[in-house]
Amino acid sequence: ASLNEPIRWHVNMLRPFLEYTCNASLYAHLSIGEGIYAKRPNQTWIDVGPYGKTTYFSIANQATKSNHDACFDLYGFDCCFATLTTAYACYLNPGIRDDPKTGELSMGYMPLSLDANITMLIGQRFAINITYQQPFFPLYFGHEVYAGWSGDVEVSCKDITFL
Repeated sequence: ASLNEPIRWHVNMLRPFLEYTCNASLYAHLSIGEGIYAKRPNQTWIDVGPYGKTTYFSIANQATKSNHDACFDLYGFDCCFATLTTAYACYLNPGIRDDPKTGELSMGYMPLSLDANITMLIGQRFAINITYQQPFFPLYFGHEVYAGWSGDVEVSCKDITFL
């Protein structure tokens, strides 16, 4: 999934110990795999019947290789990717940058675009590969994304400066 426009930001995490300058034009590499279904955690495929629709969770991985180490040595991605969702939400909503806990959102979703490669199994008999493009792929977010929460070391819009 791609951002509508590239962004560049500086983030202070646990001042003055962790500071990063980041940039992104890709949001994430989305995929399916184990864990997308709570009741069937080993299932790695999605079943859609003829003319059907479905909803599922996607796994979001860092889209580009990084020069930074894993964030806090806890995750398989760096702190720029860890703060990208917060940075993009704050970038789209300048009114919440000074006081994210009381500011008003001008946009409650992140506009993304999606380019995908999909392998479809038809009638359990043969597979076809298709490409799929979705120019408008909105990703909605909650208050915790821009106002901070303990799981992300309370990073909020106040910790981000756009360059």
